[in-house]
Amino acid sequence: MDAATQALHFAPKFAALGHEARLSIVRCLLSSHPDGMVVGEILERLEIPPSTLSHHLDALQREGLVAITREGKFLRYRAD
Repeated sequence: MDAATQALHFAPKFAALGHEARLSIVRCLLSSHPDGMVVGEILERLEIPPSTLSHHLDALQREGLVAITREGKFLRYRAD
């Protein structure tokens, strides 16, 4: 992959991390690596509204920065 192609590939990922809340979420998930965290654990640690967390987790997932695993009725998020 040449430099221009790499820049086009990684620019959206860096843009996603450019938001303070999303960067905090990724840092939180990295601190729990490799186990990850369920939404309730992330909410407790970051103290942000559930709808805001959901919005940011969706954005991070779209860019391939977090992975989701279903565990019964819970979703576990991991830095990817």
